[in-house]
Amino acid sequence: MRATTSQPRTPFFLLPTWLRTGPLLSLFFLIALSGCASTGSSQSSSSDEPSIEQLWVQSIINYKNEIPPDHPDQIDAVFQVSDEMRLEVREQFGGLSKHGAAKAIAYWLLDENGRNMEYDVSANFTPTEAYEMRRGNCLSFTMLLQTLAQELDIEVEYNSVSIPDTWDLNEDLGMVFYRHVNGVVEALGQRQIFDLAMDLYDPGYPQKFVSKNEIMAMWSNNRAISWLEKQDFQQAVHAIKLGVSYDPFNPDLWVNLGVIHKRQGNFKKAEIAFLHAYDINKYSVVAVSNLERLYRQQGMSSKAAGFAKQAERARLSNPYVHYHRALELYEDKKYKKATRAANRAIILHDKDPRFFELKSLIAQQRGDYKKALKALEKAYLASTGSRQRDKYLSKVELVSQNAIEAFEQQQRRERGVRIRNEVELRQPNYVLP
Repeated sequence: MRATTSQPRTPFFLLPTWLRTGPLLSLFFLIALSGCASTGSSQSSSSDEPSIEQLWVQSIINYKNEIPPDHPDQIDAVFQVSDEMRLEVREQFGGLSKHGAAKAIAYWLLDENGRNMEYDVSANFTPTEAYEMRRGNCLSFTMLLQTLAQELDIEVEYNSVSIPDTWDLNEDLGMVFYRHVNGVVEALGQRQIFDLAMDLYDPGYPQKFVSKNEIMAMWSNNRAISWLEKQDFQQAVHAIKLGVSYDPFNPDLWVNLGVIHKRQGNFKKAEIAFLHAYDINKYSVVAVSNLERLYRQQGMSSKAAGFAKQAERARLSNPYVHYHRALELYEDKKYKKATRAANRAIILHDKDPRFFELKSLIAQQRGDYKKALKALEKAYLASTGSRQRDKYLSKVELVSQNAIEAFEQQQRRERGVRIRNEVELRQPNYVLP
């Protein structure tokens, strides 16, 4: 999570929405992993013996199986529920329906008469720690909610949300260190979202349900970065290796592993990790950007230039890059270019209603109210939840009123021009002597 010194308390909201589940891992990746797929830096071999690089990659993947059974970072220990937590949740909410209990637990965690939890973006706690400390970030809050609800046989899905502003590299660390997570409960034909930091969330963001193992990986990843910021490389390496082993198909985690090794001066391991991330996803901005930096730092300008081009192509595949570009052009009153940038964002991702909203604003500035209303209609259709739809309905009414006023003003101007022309025609033509 983003590290901050302080963060104001964020109100809790519930928002019904319909979310897309993420795709299953492809059979190709499963075969590649079981066969210790080459990282790209591995030396080719005519024998069936794996390379040193492949063996190192496999050792990272197996890391979670190497820590002692009683280690506090074992997944069962991380997600454990204390007797106090179990007793309290059963006494207070055991008699409610599943939907009602989930909602009641979520409110109770934040209510001043309940646990009165505070939002702290840097509090990457276990459920027990969050419960006892009465604070946490969105990840630890969702982990706590899930473990408590599970005591009442209520299934809370982990929903991973990609916040666009965090898609790019952190310039200081070159790492992916933020994942917004909330909880989803399916009941009564709807999906109910439970989110501690609703101001960070928008239904239009790319999102997917993730497994408990992936949540464990995110939690370990964030702890690794926290240790890295404290210059504790031993703990950072342990945490990131644990995270990778729980989610080995996530290229971002391999990148973070590489960054930690690079910070220690181990360029070879950093290169292997970056290249393995690149093998998993050749469109990963963080993977290609870190490879470009690594090779440039080592004086390999040709390799660096190749990855720099790939980084730019990957960046341009991000719809939010074009969206933010469209916003800048709109503010600079370059409406034609802004329209092209907004259209490009929509082509890449047509699920975020704000893209269409921006397109409507641009069209209004150009006086094309027909296109403005059409864009708002698409924003309405892309909306999820009554609050968003009501917002765009209000905007449609406002733009319609503006369109009528603009039409009437145009008519008055045209009428004034006709009157002036008629008056001029009726004036006698005087010829000076």
